[in-house]
Amino acid sequence: MIFENMGFYFREALLSFRRSALMSIATILSTTTILIIVGMFLLISLNSNLFLENLESQLEIIVYLKDNISKVELNTLEGNFNSIGEIKEAKFVSKEEAYQRLSKDLGEQKDILSAIEVNPLPASFEIQVKDPKMIEQIANQIAKFEKVEEVEYGRETAERLLNFT
Repeated sequence: MIFENMGFYFREALLSFRRSALMSIATILSTTTILIIVGMFLLISLNSNLFLENLESQLEIIVYLKDNISKVELNTLEGNFNSIGEIKEAKFVSKEEAYQRLSKDLGEQKDILSAIEVNPLPASFEIQVKDPKMIEQIANQIAKFEKVEEVEYGRETAERLLNFT
């Protein structure tokens, strides 16, 4: 019974399509076009959201340390960072590692560094936060710690990104 009704509906649809072929083609084309446009907007929306989430996850705070810091003070400072609940990870970067990274980033132009006799780069911490919206408050809190020379987190970029999301 159901299949008989289905056959009837298909026959009627084909007859209707033959009677007004131009209108049927126009309807099919407009529906297809609308579905393609909606699909493209969904795809763009999903990709832009994923892109923004990826950018948010890459926000980090760089904490430059004073030169005269001892191992004990370094461990204390790292403990202070880890005691802040909103910090996901605090990675120490020594002066030597910072120099090697700069050398690698310069690529073929790393010869400029040979003119420098003493490593001018400070030791630092690279800090990942759990909630990017808290980055400014965390940076301000870290800036108050002893032996912290400077705190950098790309304030303007972070604010624009967080306002956009």
